[in-house]
Amino acid sequence: MNGFPVKEIFDIQRIISSMGNPLVISVMIERDNKLEHRNILLGNRPRLPSLYVWGRDAHENILTPLFGIVITRLDPSRKRNYLVTRIVNGSVASTAGISEGDVIKIKSVKYDEKYEVFSLSIDLKSKRFGYLNKSMVLYSYNEINTFI
Repeated sequence: MNGFPVKEIFDIQRIISSMGNPLVISVMIERDNKLEHRNILLGNRPRLPSLYVWGRDAHENILTPLFGIVITRLDPSRKRNYLVTRIVNGSVASTAGISEGDVIKIKSVKYDEKYEVFSLSIDLKSKRFGYLNKSMVLYSYNEINTFI
């Protein structure tokens, strides 16, 4: 990034924290064994990024930053059935025992203003549990550093 090597997110934070904003940075990204050059515009981070995104994006799209779960729709119908394609290590979903290859049905995604907490209510068919249906609710607090 801007000529500095980056191995971890902390390296990026260290480099950009000393620069003003808005800021355009130059990055090289390795994807599929190919290097790609990108210019990225950085601006002020909202104080509570999860709440900022909550009002601006589809709720299915914020499952990764809030709960650490990456999903792909199983069928084009509106049944809300998804295949779990990735789990972020150390995330809420990881702690709950959800793993890649599991199937979830999203029942609801909500934000409770009083307690400042997001909730994800799902039905889970997990290979870990012999593909038995299991209902669960995951919670993620609306705090400055809980947004992955």
